[in-house]
Amino acid sequence: MPRIAPAVLALCLASVVACAGDPPPTPTPPPTSTPVPAATATPVPSAPTAVPSPTGAPATATAVPVPPTATPPPPTATKAAARRFVIQKDGSKLRLVVNETLARVKLPSDAILETPDVAGQLVIDGDGVVGPDSKFTVNFKTLKSDDEDRDTDVQDNILETAKFPTGTFVPREFRGLPKPLPAGGPIKGQLAGDLTVHGVTKPVVFDVDGTLDGPTFKGKGTVDVLLTDFGMEIPSLVVLLRVDNKVHAEVTVNAKAE
Repeated sequence: MPRIAPAVLALCLASVVACAGDPPPTPTPPPTSTPVPAATATPVPSAPTAVPSPTGAPATATAVPVPPTATPPPPTATKAAARRFVIQKDGSKLRLVVNETLARVKLPSDAILETPDVAGQLVIDGDGVVGPDSKFTVNFKTLKSDDEDRDTDVQDNILETAKFPTGTFVPREFRGLPKPLPAGGPIKGQLAGDLTVHGVTKPVVFDVDGTLDGPTFKGKGTVDVLLTDFGMEIPSLVVLLRVDNKVHAEVTVNAKAE
C-alpha cells in the first residue's frame, strides 16, 4: 500500500474540521400570498310565510298591509226650504201716478189712480232664488181716482179693460238679497220679471224696499213704464190738454209666509 505523505494528510484533516464547524445553511421559505377577503352577500328578503289553513285548504300567503283610505269630504249643508209669501188683501194696493194737464185747470198735476185688488204670491228659497210659481195679478177694472170722468177715460180709452181686465207680473230674479235670506230685518233690492199690460209683455225691474218680520213682509215695489211700450195710445180729449207718456207704478205689499 502506498504511503500518504504527512503534509497531504494534515491538509485533509484541516478541511474536514472546517466543514464540520459551520452549521448547514437555512433554506429560504417560499413567499406567501396575502389572503383576499371574501365578498359579503346582500341578504335577500324572504317570501311571505305561508300560513296553514285550519280547514286543510291550501296555505295562503300573509296579506300585505293596505294603506289607509283618504278621509271623506264633509257633507254639504242642506239648502234652506223655499218660503211662499202670499199677498194679503188688507194693506196691499196698486197706485198709478201720471202727470196730466186738464183743460179746465190748465196747470200740470199728478193724476192718481188706486186699486186694492192685488193678489198673488212670491216663492223664494234660502238663497234668494225665485220659484216658478211666483206671480202677481191686479184688477184694472177697479182703478179709481178723484175724478169719475178720468176713471172712465182710463178704463175705456187707455187700458181698454173691456178686453184687458187684468195685469200680471211674473218675477224671475231677486237682486241684492243677502245670502242666505235672513229671518228678519230690512229687505232692499230689485225684483226683475215680466210685466203684461194691455196684452203686451215687457221685462221690467221693480225697486223693492221693505221689512221682513218672521213670516210677514211689508214693503213697496216701484217702477216707471211708458204707455206706448205696452201698445197704449196717449189720449187726446177735450177735457185733457196733455197726458204724460210715463206712468209711475207703486205696489204696496202686505204678504205672509204660508
